[in-house]
Amino acid sequence: MVIKNPFIERQFHINEFIVSPRYNFLRFEVRNINEVYKLAKKFGEEVLRIVANKTRPVAVLINEAELGPESTCCDLITQRREFWKTFLAHLSENAPALHTVLVCEDIAGRCGPLVDIFEAVVKL
Repeated sequence: MVIKNPFIERQFHINEFIVSPRYNFLRFEVRNINEVYKLAKKFGEEVLRIVANKTRPVAVLINEAELGPESTCCDLITQRREFWKTFLAHLSENAPALHTVLVCEDIAGRCGPLVDIFEAVVKL
């Protein structure tokens, strides 16, 4: 995120977070829906670690295609919906003040099933 307004820059503390190579590997290796749930909670814990002790935290998740599961174990739409629902439920239980925004490339209707799950979805 690039902020050019000094007032806004002082109001927000920006932490950049890049998923680990291990997490990226696991996204493609889930074998069943239970592992999708575990992956969602693992990703949620990483986000919670970063926003801990922040005032008015907002998580902007850029490029949904590079964050959610991409396994051939089960239906891809079901995987994504369950992953993001579990992820958001985990965040909401542990950080109720955290707001989330998803940035999604709407290729082949990829964002459609996620619109009703997130507070805000930015389609590219």
